[in-house]
Amino acid sequence: MEEEEAENEQAGWNGGFDVVLGNPPWERVKLQEKEWFAAVRPDIANASNATIRRRMILALAQEDDHLYKTFQEELRQVEEKLCSSASVAVTLFAVAVM
Repeated sequence: MEEEEAENEQAGWNGGFDVVLGNPPWERVKLQEKEWFAAVRPDIANASNATIRRRMILALAQEDDHLYKTFQEELRQVEEKLCSSASVAVTLFAVAVM
């Protein structure tokens, strides 16, 4: 019986499998508007729906610029964290399928 040459010389065997590894984000990556505004502006947190809440948040730019900028900065930080998590997942996927 003739022995087959291994396709993968490093592992010394033929065949294989594909794997995609990922690590789901354990931290909440979406800023929760209701929770964020609950302590500082309960009127915004208790808005009857998301559309009204977003209008009230936009109005903050005129009413309380400091609070509006603080909220926007936290949004930016959350989005940045989300993007860095996504790039890690994409990198892991790329490595796994190579």
